[in-house]
Amino acid sequence: MGGCRRTGHAPPATRRLAHARCRMSEVNPFVNVYSDVEFLPDWHVAAQRRRRFRKIQYVAAGVIIAGMVYGWGSVRHHIQGLETYREALNHQVATAESSVAKVAELQATRDDLSQQVDLHRALQQSIHYSQVSGTLAHFTPEQIALTRLEVSTRHVPRPIDRTQVAQATEGPQAKPKVDSFVEVTLEGIAPSDVFIANYVGALATSGLFDEVTMVHSIQHDDGKATERQFEITMSVPLNRQYRPRLTEEVVDAR
Repeated sequence: MGGCRRTGHAPPATRRLAHARCRMSEVNPFVNVYSDVEFLPDWHVAAQRRRRFRKIQYVAAGVIIAGMVYGWGSVRHHIQGLETYREALNHQVATAESSVAKVAELQATRDDLSQQVDLHRALQQSIHYSQVSGTLAHFTPEQIALTRLEVSTRHVPRPIDRTQVAQATEGPQAKPKVDSFVEVTLEGIAPSDVFIANYVGALATSGLFDEVTMVHSIQHDDGKATERQFEITMSVPLNRQYRPRLTEEVVDAR
């Protein structure tokens, strides 16, 4: 046997193949004939190694590219979610601002309506204080001087009917009705009781005042003339329909 040829500078695969052939030639002499024959040249082995390395590179590049694409898609999806959330927040802010403006507008409207309701409630009264003072000025003669005028309002609940109470318990409860009156107190000075009596009669028949009562009439002497000091009380129902008697003559004692 000629022995095995050394392949120190050959690639590992070639060395392994040569070593296997050498061992086979030692066992079988007929194989020794082909011991020096190279079935796989070095360039072929190198080409295989390069192809294998390229495959590894391609796989690694594919994995890297796939990771980059996935990461870019995730970032883009996250950005789209943030933009959608920003638009939703902007819409909520706009809605809140619109609601605040509407609330302010409703409050202003409520204040206006409250003022209108108060005005209508005041206008619903058939009798006004101006009518009371105007009627007093119309029926007060020049000989009588008023020293005090006091006006106040009194509310008197109406009597409750049992039939209405029974109906109210079955249906919606209504507010109790009240009668409102303007209480007027006059104090003044007149030349005599005749002027006072005529003045009381004129007020009682004026169509506006009720319960005209002379509280007292006291003689008053100021050192120059003797006069009568008097006090009169009366009331005016606010639900009365009243038309001033402008043609009524002023009270005169003559």
